[in-house]
Amino acid sequence: MNKSIFKRRLSKFGCYAVAVILIIFFLLPIYYVFSMSLMHDVDTFAYPPKFIFSPTFDNYVKIFNDGVLNKNLINSVIISTACVLMGLLVGTPASYALSRLRSKAVPGLMFFILVVRLIPPMSMLLPIFSMYVKMNLIDTRVGLIVLDLTFVLPLNVWMQKTFFDGVPREMEEAAEIDGASTLQTMILVVIPLIAQAIVATAIFSWIQAWNEYLFSLVITRMNAKTIIMAVNNYISFDEMHWGELAASAVVICLPVLVFSIFVRKYLISGMTAGGVKE
Repeated sequence: MNKSIFKRRLSKFGCYAVAVILIIFFLLPIYYVFSMSLMHDVDTFAYPPKFIFSPTFDNYVKIFNDGVLNKNLINSVIISTACVLMGLLVGTPASYALSRLRSKAVPGLMFFILVVRLIPPMSMLLPIFSMYVKMNLIDTRVGLIVLDLTFVLPLNVWMQKTFFDGVPREMEEAAEIDGASTLQTMILVVIPLIAQAIVATAIFSWIQAWNEYLFSLVITRMNAKTIIMAVNNYISFDEMHWGELAASAVVICLPVLVFSIFVRKYLISGMTAGGVKE
């Protein structure tokens, strides 16, 4: 066998081996949580761990029968969807304006937006909590939506500005010659060209709002609790309900997983949009 061919095959085999190891490394915790959600309590604490067991759906029945998870799920859907819609409503015009604005202040504005996104949420909890108490926004969906938007909007602006930068200005100039206003040009000409990229931005924003935990922990009490807080229902001072805890974790991850599978083509095309410019 030719030595170069052998090296090429060996290199290919090494790449596949590394890929398999990484897949196992990342999927093993997911498999462990999913299998735990289908175990009886006796099997959960078995040593050595059981990989072959009699599955049961009792844990899922328990978490849905108590009614708490259902309410938390509704809150998460409403809050995440509102964050996406409001983020696009505000972020899309803002990113378009920053992309087309010819000013030396644009880099400074973009840096300021990035700094807001990078501020540790923990450092803002005390003033936010004090302000929310005075404004009666504790344990409200509106209050949580506003907080989530604080971190969703910078992501929207940064991602969409990159996409808008990739659209040739000549197309907008042609629309303006035909009598279109700036708003009409943005809606009718530019946005359709980067529609998949905007969908990708909306997906990332939705996932970020869905997974938000810190603000939900501090701001919510009973009425506005999100599904990410459902795991706390099965943790007490003297006992941890591992089966229900694992089942809650699966329910939390499942919508994101299914959602990502169905929109993966938009994610891929959105992340690569604007990457090649002439």
